[in-house]
Amino acid sequence: MYFNPRSLVTNTILLTVFSYCLWACNKEKDNDSNPTQSQAEEAVRTLENKEIQAILSKDLETLRKLWAPEFIVNSPLLHKLVNRDQVLNMTQNDIISYEKFERNIEHINFMGDVLVTMGEEILIPQKNNPNAGQVIKRRFTNVWQYRNGNWVETNRHAHIVQ
Repeated sequence: MYFNPRSLVTNTILLTVFSYCLWACNKEKDNDSNPTQSQAEEAVRTLENKEIQAILSKDLETLRKLWAPEFIVNSPLLHKLVNRDQVLNMTQNDIISYEKFERNIEHINFMGDVLVTMGEEILIPQKNNPNAGQVIKRRFTNVWQYRNGNWVETNRHAHIVQ
């Protein structure tokens, strides 16, 4: 077997360049998949406001983007678990319909790629909602997960307190 020092140098350089490229790509990926706490909180606060506006305007396409395919809600209206398609259907049919919807986030728990918001909501249902016209206060917990550079809501619990 013939030993070629030039080939060894070339292979070493190629291996070094390749290793650097892998490191740089992973560093970029790490930065993309692990937002800082302040970045995450700001992004999710914005998305929570966007969610409220989408519910008020019945923007089902925006809700589909905000909610993960496996999104599930412990429904305060039906007193059972409902999935994303069921919630979208209830929104489309004016069962989930509000003339007023305010959300006050009281606490945020950041855990890397998961963020939980908790607080109070005050709303006035309308149209086909059985509580139409009443002022409803409820407590909520929303769970968001960072996936492929975006936050999506995966779980929600809300219950009426008044």
